[in-house]
Amino acid sequence: MKPVASSMREFGNLIVSDLSSWVSKQDWDANACDDRIVDGDEIVLALDPALTEDATVLIGCRLSDGLAQPLFTWDPATMHRDLDVAALDAAVADAFDRFQVRAFAADVHPLEGRVLVDWPTAYGDRLWLDASAKHLIGFDMRALKLDVARAAELVADDIANKSCPHVGDPLLTTHVVNAQRRPYREYVSLGRGHRDRKIDGAVSLVLARLMRRSVLESDAYTRRSQGSKVVVFR
Repeated sequence: MKPVASSMREFGNLIVSDLSSWVSKQDWDANACDDRIVDGDEIVLALDPALTEDATVLIGCRLSDGLAQPLFTWDPATMHRDLDVAALDAAVADAFDRFQVRAFAADVHPLEGRVLVDWPTAYGDRLWLDASAKHLIGFDMRALKLDVARAAELVADDIANKSCPHVGDPLLTTHVVNAQRRPYREYVSLGRGHRDRKIDGAVSLVLARLMRRSVLESDAYTRRSQGSKVVVFR
């Protein structure tokens, strides 16, 4: 099936406006379900962290069906203080304790120490593939805009096609609905409209779906699917 955004550009002769919604709330709500990630599930993790004004949402995405579920949220609008990094550390540790985490992608800034050193040291031997060409967990959003744009367009199409299951978390829903279309080269990425309309959870969702797709296409997953023991060499 041709991606929705591509069809709009190629056949509808439509301009994708900077002011248009990334996805509709109706389409997003249609993907909600009552299922939950449970202990022992194979998942990927994704995170677009922020220390002060923006929110931080750690997303778990199940390999088997793509179910997306926030495992940690920090919203300065309601918490009225900066990110509790120790609480985030605890949430990451809990995720690795409860689930089989196959990949983890986190924007490098502003938690460089955690993303580039602490978390790779603590959990790197459990991951099947690197988040980016340079880092095991670090995914520099500023340097990898093209990858984000490709992934964002695919996720938008999945949402439109009702193939992006999620748990209906209110904060994640708000962030997804807040996100605006942002043309980037030949793709349609996502971005913020008004600075008060946060989209951090939506960005984490895009990273999570990207990492899930990368794992499903990886040699490690293929070997496991064929009954071979998974050995990851780094």
